[in-house]
Amino acid sequence: MRWRTAVIGAGLMPGLAGLLPGVLAADGVRVADGVPSGPDGVLNHPHRPRTLTVRVGGLPHFPPAAARDFMGRLARPGGEVTAVWRSGQRVAGALGVERGVRLPYFPGAVTAIPYLTEEAVGVARRCGLDEVRWYTVFGGEHTRAVLDRYRAGLPPGRSVDEAADELSRATLTDLAGRPPHQIVTCELDGRALVLTGTGSSALTGTAAAHAARAVLKGELPSGQRHFAEIPDPTRLARLMAESPAVTGLRLLDGPLAELPLEEGIL
Repeated sequence: MRWRTAVIGAGLMPGLAGLLPGVLAADGVRVADGVPSGPDGVLNHPHRPRTLTVRVGGLPHFPPAAARDFMGRLARPGGEVTAVWRSGQRVAGALGVERGVRLPYFPGAVTAIPYLTEEAVGVARRCGLDEVRWYTVFGGEHTRAVLDRYRAGLPPGRSVDEAADELSRATLTDLAGRPPHQIVTCELDGRALVLTGTGSSALTGTAAAHAARAVLKGELPSGQRHFAEIPDPTRLARLMAESPAVTGLRLLDGPLAELPLEEGIL
């Protein structure tokens, strides 16, 4: 019987967003301050808490199905929304929604919603992280207005489908006459990575294409594997950076807020 290989989660999120933190971990964690790493490459350092912050978003169109999934989770108490991964466990309600804020590399004011997915938990476990803060970021004033209306959850008589339709239409309104863009930023151990792209659909297609390429070239063992767990994430990120969907991929030797965009081309 022939064994087969399947790659799941080969999109933007899950997928690319979970792969990119591995670039920082591989580049800056295996050897630091003379402290040896463990057998899986995770740094053994008992006195330095390691916190990863990931922000994924921009100005995309949110399709109805994705909007329903997101609004359903937003209206649900506890769970992924506002949660953080801390000291080996999910802590519900630990983070607040950031509204009308300006974040490094995200143009204009945005809304950043803490959204701890299973992919984020997987990254935390693979990289041996003490804390993971994972945000979905929305730009556009109409999208922010919809999210503000549901900041306290769904009002009586309002369904998830109705709220999702509002969100999907708002993203389309914000895109009118403006090019879509998608951004992923990661910060770990005082260093950062920034990926910019033409849109969520294009980046999803690019991730899926590179997953298929890796399978066809026999670069992956048989069995089921998540895209974010593909070996050598730095090599894969560099290959994807050559795609028309990726407009920039930068590795920054410092916190995002302190460095200009031009430094540290990956």
